[in-house]
Amino acid sequence: MIFFCKNSASNGFHVAVSNLDDGIRVELHLPDEGGKLNRVAARDFHYEDWRNLRGWSDRASWMITSDCVMNGATPFNLYERSWPFRTSAVETTSTISCFTPVVSVLVPTATAPVSRWSYIVFAADRSKVVGSFPIDEEASSGDEVRERVSPKLVFENFPDALPSNGFVDLSLKLVDFADKPVELDATAEVSATGGVLSCSRPQIKSGRGTVRWFGAYTSPGDVLDVKVGFKLFSGTDKRSLKVIEG
Repeated sequence: MIFFCKNSASNGFHVAVSNLDDGIRVELHLPDEGGKLNRVAARDFHYEDWRNLRGWSDRASWMITSDCVMNGATPFNLYERSWPFRTSAVETTSTISCFTPVVSVLVPTATAPVSRWSYIVFAADRSKVVGSFPIDEEASSGDEVRERVSPKLVFENFPDALPSNGFVDLSLKLVDFADKPVELDATAEVSATGGVLSCSRPQIKSGRGTVRWFGAYTSPGDVLDVKVGFKLFSGTDKRSLKVIEG
C-alpha cells in the first residue's frame, strides 16, 4: 500500500518516487516562476544498504528526509530514535532538527518480502506528488498509517495462573491491526516481573511462537506482569497473572 500524508513543512517540494529493483528513487522538484518543475535533488536508495544498518529490525519505520535526498544523510528507523527515550513517533520527530520527511518505508518484519512493505509519501498537498508511484489512499498522519499497517505481537490462550513450582507455556501470535493472523517470521521480545522465562527473544515462525514461563523464585499470591513486543517497539501486549500453589 502507498499512502499520502500532508506535511505543511515540506518546503514546497514536489516529490517524485519510482521503484528500483531493490529500492526506490526519490526526486525533489521546485517550480520556476513560470510553473515549470525543475529537479533540485535526486537519490537512489537501495534496501540492501539498510539491511546492514543497526536499526534494521522487525516493525520498522524507515524515514527518508529531504536531508537524505539533498545532502546524502542516511535514512533511519524512526523507532530506533524513539526507543531509548520511550517517546512516541510524533514526539520523536518533533525533536529532530531539520526533520522534513519525504518518504517513509514501513517494514513489517525484518525478513518480510518487499511486496509486504508499505510506503508513505509526504508533501504539502497531493498535487505535489508526481511521478510513477501510485497513491492508494490518503491518511491524516504517519502515526495513523503506522498503526494500521504494522503488525503486533499478542498472547494467545493466556493461562489463568502460574504454579510456583511449575510452569506455563505462553503462546505468541503475530497479528495485524484488526487482530487477523500475519504469517511472517519475526523475533519477539518477552519480559516478566517475576519467575524465569525460558527465552527472552523467542523466534516467531509463520506468525506463531511460544515461550515457557517458570514459577521459580515466586510465592503463591504474587501477581506478575508479562509483556511481549519487538526489539524497538516493546509492549504490544501486556498481561497479569497470579501465582498459585503447585
